Amino acid sequence: DKRYFSIFSAALIIQVCLVYFFGALLKTDPSWSVTGTAIYTALSLEQFSTGLGRALLGWPSLLRIATLCVYYLELVGPLLLFVPWKNRRIREILILSFVAVHLGIAATMKLGVFPWISTLGWVLILPSETLDMFERVLGLKATESALQATGDRRMGPLRSEEHTSE
Repeated sequence: DKRYFSIFSAALIIQVCLVYFFGALLKTDPSWSVTGTAIYTALSLEQFSTGLGRALLGWPSLLRIATLCVYYLELVGPLLLFVPWKNRRIREILILSFVAVHLGIAATMKLGVFPWISTLGWVLILPSETLDMFERVLGLKATESALQATGDRRMGPLRSEEHTSE
């Protein structure tokens, strides 16, 4: 079981959590936590909404549920990352939930790189075991693929060179 931990990884997790937790605390308008109309209102702004976003305006009940889910995910989700038991599964579910929110934003609103940068913040804090699983499934080591992509040999020889030099 490989776990990677440093003051920097802890700081990254805390930073991502603080952004969303305080973002939720700053959503003081009742359209977020009471009436659930915030997403409907945002999608009503034609300069920001995509075709899919405008089509969803015909489903106000769905948008109300989505608004409340996003608000409470942002409020409670970051705190749940620090639950001491079943932490890997909880983190995976929360990260998947936040990535889904940002993919939904990307599909329904024209906000430039915001949803993609936000998604990256969550992917960066995936548990080490999850990253190791992706590594096994893809059949690559992250450092090897990065070396192959960049041609950087400072970190050591590529696996293929190790076999050919024998």
